[in-house]
Amino acid sequence: MNRKFIFVVGLLVLSCVGTVSAEYATSEQMILPEEIASVQMSGIDINRIVCPVPIQDVIFSPEKGITVKVSGKDAFLKFLVKKEGENDVPLKPVELYVVCDEATYTLIAMPSDLRAQTVRLSASKANQIKKSVSYLKGLAFEDKVTRILKEIYQDQFPSSFIVHDMNQPIDIFQEIRLTLLRTITIEGEGLIVKEYLAEPRGGVTTVTLQEKDFIIKEIALKPVAISMDKLQLESGQKLRVLVVEKSAAHIE
Repeated sequence: MNRKFIFVVGLLVLSCVGTVSAEYATSEQMILPEEIASVQMSGIDINRIVCPVPIQDVIFSPEKGITVKVSGKDAFLKFLVKKEGENDVPLKPVELYVVCDEATYTLIAMPSDLRAQTVRLSASKANQIKKSVSYLKGLAFEDKVTRILKEIYQDQFPSSFIVHDMNQPIDIFQEIRLTLLRTITIEGEGLIVKEYLAEPRGGVTTVTLQEKDFIIKEIALKPVAISMDKLQLESGQKLRVLVVEKSAAHIE
């Protein structure tokens, strides 16, 4: 992807010349070790469990009605549908243990009417900070931000980044609908990335946007960078906007 970089009064603005799909891939959940976590999973599709390093083992009772296949850093879980006569037997929650990265994760998989889910197994907070700092070590601030944004666009960022799904409508623009999809916290760097999805409101055919349109307190209190994958929206199109801001503890 080609990008151009503009510096405006200390604010790093990234305008993406190429196009990136605006569809938010799979819903993600972040799990910490040594705690029991109930996770919503698809009862129909194949779910994915991701560890930062190769998964050593997944332990569960075979009679519980799931199948699990481990492949490197990924484990793929699917609920098995059973029948009694012509009727499907309701799926039940399943407890399983995932061993990876010198830790054991206890998950209670809750079958739900959802699309495929991705569960990321994260290190403890101390390890998250250590991994994030190590991952970005030696880079200038602008290079750190560029790397973070690029990898979030590609949805290939480290598991030490903490993801929170939001799906929160932000009703502040007349011509576009804006939704805060998720926030991604980079521990140890004092940065938070907010991912927004924008689309024209009904009756609007074309909207031209600029990065400065998103430099408002309703979107970020202390923005340091903004990245967009297009600058003009046609009816039916969607736009991804990534806003990097300082975390609350780093706002003076």
